[in-house]
Amino acid sequence: MDPEADPYLLGWAAVSRHLRRGLSWSGHERDTAYQGLGGGQFLDVSWVSGLDLEDDGRSVLPLDLDYDGDLDLLRSGRGEPRLRILENRLGEAERRPFVALRLLGPPEARDGIGARIEVRDGVGLQVRTRRAGDGFLGQTGPWEHLAARGDAPLRVTVTWPDGEREDFEGVMPNGWFTLARGRGSAVRWTPPSAPSREGESSPAASGGMGGRVVLRSPLPLPALRGVEGTGIARALAPARAAGPTVLALFSADCGTCVAELPALARAAEEWRRDGVRVLALHADPETEALRGQGLLLKAGWGGGYLRAEEQTLRILEAVEGLLSDSDAPLALPSLFVLDPRGRLVVLHRGAPDLEQVTRDLGFANDVEPAVRRRLAGLAGGRWFEPAEELGAEGLVELLHRRGLAEPAEELARRALAESGRWDPRVLLPVIRTRWAQGDRAAARSLCARLLAESPADVEALRLSASMATVEGDWLGAVAAWRALERLQPESAEVLLGLTFALVQAGEQASAGAARARLEALSPEAAQQLDQMLRAFERKAADLDPDEGR
Repeated sequence: MDPEADPYLLGWAAVSRHLRRGLSWSGHERDTAYQGLGGGQFLDVSWVSGLDLEDDGRSVLPLDLDYDGDLDLLRSGRGEPRLRILENRLGEAERRPFVALRLLGPPEARDGIGARIEVRDGVGLQVRTRRAGDGFLGQTGPWEHLAARGDAPLRVTVTWPDGEREDFEGVMPNGWFTLARGRGSAVRWTPPSAPSREGESSPAASGGMGGRVVLRSPLPLPALRGVEGTGIARALAPARAAGPTVLALFSADCGTCVAELPALARAAEEWRRDGVRVLALHADPETEALRGQGLLLKAGWGGGYLRAEEQTLRILEAVEGLLSDSDAPLALPSLFVLDPRGRLVVLHRGAPDLEQVTRDLGFANDVEPAVRRRLAGLAGGRWFEPAEELGAEGLVELLHRRGLAEPAEELARRALAESGRWDPRVLLPVIRTRWAQGDRAAARSLCARLLAESPADVEALRLSASMATVEGDWLGAVAAWRALERLQPESAEVLLGLTFALVQAGEQASAGAARARLEALSPEAAQQLDQMLRAFERKAADLDPDEGR
């Protein structure tokens, strides 16, 4: 079946669209946490512990991240933030004795997966089993963290995955110990010092829409345009420039934007002296243009000023959506750092750290990906790393999905021209959109061009075969399905399509041989073929007024 018409895939695509728009997969159900009271009773501590989060959670893992002896939590989610670090900040008075154990097995089973750990203290027995995974798409790490009640040495027994039992001596409360198979005695391990909290920001201060994103590879953009006070539209970023471009997007109705403008104006003067083009981009309607200009003058802005076209705002919103995997509204303020070719290299959403922006201007130069990673520093932001070979395909597809067909096709052409190599996949969303819009001739022409450059591209061949089949171009369909068959000889779907096309093309002998191979490969697909042929014959009979006379 054509993936574009598969109800299952269409359903998941619809779900993804809603999630990117901020709707909840779980219906805004809050997370729940229970404290064990013993005797099979539990107390709901969700609210008092701060764990009653509303965003769509996926997995929660206990880890002693700061090596202070108590367990912190890592929580992954479907949307932003993808990862939450929930630190356990119990004071010394509340902190309880613990012990952390790590198994070291032989090279073929180094982590001791499947081993059973028994720990006896002055109160009773605790048991842990080493697992390769914990919960949904998660794994806690190599350390098993247990309570250590009392001050006496602990009695530890490990049953290794092959059934051999081994006792370990030397395990004391409040410590980390490695248990190497065959040694019989534990080795104390000293954890590294806890990281400094200096300069740490709280989740409330950072905000869901804020953040800095450094792209490993510059992202080509379609043309962005702004309108001058005279009403003349011009490009925001030239195709070629002597230096970087900074687009500072703001709104007169955004309190943070207005508060940041004076500092931004001073920083912009320094950037201009270093050869950087800095443009203030007003995101409000034309009726607010004078108001935005007045705010800039009051802030001491001495550079360029344009009002963004509606299409430009939608493109920038799509860019931010691509980087955050969401359909959230455009963040205000936002700073876009472009290289001399007009490609995006760094994005700052929310109130920017202007000193960091100054450092980020270096990314507008030709910098190797590994050097970009080292210079940016993982602590300073989040990396957006599309596979190198995809180029601008993700943005092209997103622009099409948002109804921005012209910018999408312009970007596709630009990406192909600038890549220095043929990247067929960047045309695929363009072909699908043209076909869906009813421009079938253009869609098939683009697909033919793609296949002329990349004749073995499976997805392009599948598109070509499907379009030819729909249009009744049976010779074209047979040629495309045969090319696919050479690449995927064991695909029942391909053989079904080929057989159907052969029957309609009148190649009965070849169709019979293909039908026999399909029957041997998949009897279910052969039955589906027969149903398709009967349905096609009935449809043809209904359309032919002379049929049956």
